Amino acid sequence: MSKYKVHFFVNSNANFRSTNAEVIDLVDDYGYTEKEAEAIINDEEKLKKEFDA
Repeated sequence: MSKYKVHFFVNSNANFRSTNAEVIDLVDDYGYTEKEAEAIINDEEKLKKEFDA
């Protein structure tokens, strides 16, 4: 596990227990180098572009 992880929290507002959470490791799960992962984490626009659906 690398130190470059992104935490996602999704709340559908269906009920009070409807929050889902997921942790994605940019290095292990997505194959980025540590330098690339650090650049993504430090730039909100890059992070949004990377995970925009």
